[in-house]
Amino acid sequence: ILSSMNKALWVIQCIEQRKEILKRVAEYIVDKRYDFFDKGEKYFELINIDEISDALSVHSSLIQRAIENKYIQCKWGVFELRYFFN
Repeated sequence: ILSSMNKALWVIQCIEQRKEILKRVAEYIVDKRYDFFDKGEKYFELINIDEISDALSVHSSLIQRAIENKYIQCKWGVFELRYFFN
């Protein structure tokens, strides 16, 4: 029973970590590409995945997994998070 409880706690911890990374990524995107969200699509610029992984101090593979099949909505529509990365 204890082993099962430890596994469950580990899974919960992993989910929380992924959620926190996703939140930080979304905040970074909005902060760095504020003009896109405020003024429109003509202000769109790609973000390098290494740039954000360095800024957030996490491995780029964690970011890639966290943003998979995730979307962000703004005045101009709904965009997959991958849209913002090269």
